[in-house]
Amino acid sequence: MIEIRQITPEDWQVVKSVRLAALSEAPYAFLETLAAVSARSDSAWREQTRANAQGQTSTCALAFLNNNPIGMAVGLFDPHRPKTAKLAAMWVAPEARGSGIADRLVDFIGRWAQAKSAAVLHAHVAGQNPRAIAFYRKYGFRPPQQEIVRTDDESKCETVMELSLT
Repeated sequence: MIEIRQITPEDWQVVKSVRLAALSEAPYAFLETLAAVSARSDSAWREQTRANAQGQTSTCALAFLNNNPIGMAVGLFDPHRPKTAKLAAMWVAPEARGSGIADRLVDFIGRWAQAKSAAVLHAHVAGQNPRAIAFYRKYGFRPPQQEIVRTDDESKCETVMELSLT
């Protein structure tokens, strides 16, 4: 059975475990590194999980298959762009890809963003990730609108795709 749900503060260890699994399995798909995220303290994980569980300016959804965590997605608001939400940290375990879990995670974040009055959802795809870009296009996101080059490492870039929520 597949379950998608918003995290609770008590889920911090599950969130940590899934995030580390994502960075380990698909380092090319994220701007953060496994080393940097592994170095976070447990108190930082607790605080981030608590903030996302409140669901005010950010949220996190976990995907479970037969009670085993197999995916996650994060939704964020930019305080300078209140009508725009961002989909981030999206990942589904390889054994569950193609099962519709990614769609359900985006559905969850999209509903959360709409409930918070967002008109647009941006998906930021790190690096060259054609599978992710194809998924977002199929879901209805517009083709890549812009490429953002990080000033600290120009080899790390993001493709931004946009989905209208109205």
